[in-house]
Amino acid sequence: MTQRVSGNEQVRDRLKGEYDKITPLGGTLYRVHKGSKVGVYSITEDRLIVPMIEGDAILPVTSIGGYWVGGKDNTVYQVYLGNKVGVFSTTENRLVVPMIEGRGVVYRLTETLYRISQYLDDRYGVYSTTENRLVVQVEWNHVYRITDTLYEVRRDGKAGVLSTTENRLIVPVEWDSIRRLTDTLYEVRKGGRYGVFSTTKNRLIVPVEWDSIRRLTRTLYRVRKGEQLGVFSARKNQLIVPMMECEDIDCPFPALYLVYKGGKVGVYSTITNQMIFWKG
Repeated sequence: MTQRVSGNEQVRDRLKGEYDKITPLGGTLYRVHKGSKVGVYSITEDRLIVPMIEGDAILPVTSIGGYWVGGKDNTVYQVYLGNKVGVFSTTENRLVVPMIEGRGVVYRLTETLYRISQYLDDRYGVYSTTENRLVVQVEWNHVYRITDTLYEVRRDGKAGVLSTTENRLIVPVEWDSIRRLTDTLYEVRKGGRYGVFSTTKNRLIVPVEWDSIRRLTRTLYRVRKGEQLGVFSARKNQLIVPMMECEDIDCPFPALYLVYKGGKVGVYSTITNQMIFWKG
């Protein structure tokens, strides 16, 4: 009995004769080598979707969002040549990221932003295809996208925030962790304690001495230390509701704070600086 050969198998057999080496990339995609050039062939389309270009290897780019990794993107490919890496777009049919020093993995952050790594030195940066340049230099141990123009950068275990619009660090690299609260405010942690850094004032507006912080208003923060809670005013740079043992504190009205403790609700006045009411 004659065994039938599928169309895909016929194309694959033909490729073995045409190229020096073929390697599966997943599905019906194959990396093909010929001499010093490499490309990507689609058996489904029966054509090269990445033309033969100078390179040692080629792989699909992985898309990521924030701190997590997503799936492979079969429209963009990372091309390796020596100790350099670039990105080829099958949509634009060209290298959208030119060959850059850094033979590491490329991740796609957005349609136009790519995180470039130089894994031998454990360094990362970001290339913008809109600006056609590295907007974050390949010099950080880690780079995480906050927005298209703001990045958390890390070096030697410490974190800061870099603005590609201002081309500078807007939060210094000296914190164990950073969390963005607003466009200009960041919760920072050091040694297990929390504070708030303002990029407008370029300084801490809430000192790093609290077990946790919750933002109540633009300038007011509920702070916790151990079993006690209080309210810190960034404008006055001091506690306006003293530390007390309770489950929660809220601020429904100016100068009046609801204090919850053991099923009871109290009202603390920052005008008289005392509890003026308990119920429950």
